Amino acid sequence: MNRILIIFFVLIWNTCQSCTYHQSKEQKSTTKEVNEINVKDSLIRIDGSIGVITTSDKYEFGDSILVFDEQKRPLSSIVIKDEYQKLTLKCLSTAGDFYKVLLEDSVIGYLAKNQLTISFQTWGEHVLSVFAVGFDTKRNPIKKEPNNLSSEISYDVDEFYHPVKVQGNWLQIKWGTEGNWQYGWIKWKDKDKLIIELFYFA
Repeated sequence: MNRILIIFFVLIWNTCQSCTYHQSKEQKSTTKEVNEINVKDSLIRIDGSIGVITTSDKYEFGDSILVFDEQKRPLSSIVIKDEYQKLTLKCLSTAGDFYKVLLEDSVIGYLAKNQLTISFQTWGEHVLSVFAVGFDTKRNPIKKEPNNLSSEISYDVDEFYHPVKVQGNWLQIKWGTEGNWQYGWIKWKDKDKLIIELFYFA
């Protein structure tokens, strides 16, 4: 009887170890894939910028976002009072305790990272965060697959085209209604130029 119990526990132990091994292997694989995507995304530059500074979920209308000059002296402040206004500052660098950003008229400014009202997004993250995108349907037609040789899908002027995922220079989009989405691909950038329009609100 004792021998049977010992064999039973050994079998259970080996099964659990096998499950743990496979789960660990799958988790490592998933983590690796996510890290690879993040690394590729962080290398994307648009007009010399590595991403976008926007408001965080802690921002409330009327809050001030302080902007500093190169010597880290107060330069100005940004206040968003309209719910249909969106902060989108091109971020040139994230080194140190400040974000280096491009302001109006090509003025360089710095935003302290410890301001909880702002957050940094890579270009890939930012494009996927918008409500919908616009694009030149003649130069940038919707494709069935993310390659130039793929067949084209007709464009419907009455539809909103929502971003789904980024794959290199290609952006997967969807349109239609919940439960009946249609999917296609367009190019969202050409080298270091953004070639789509970003719509933040419906």
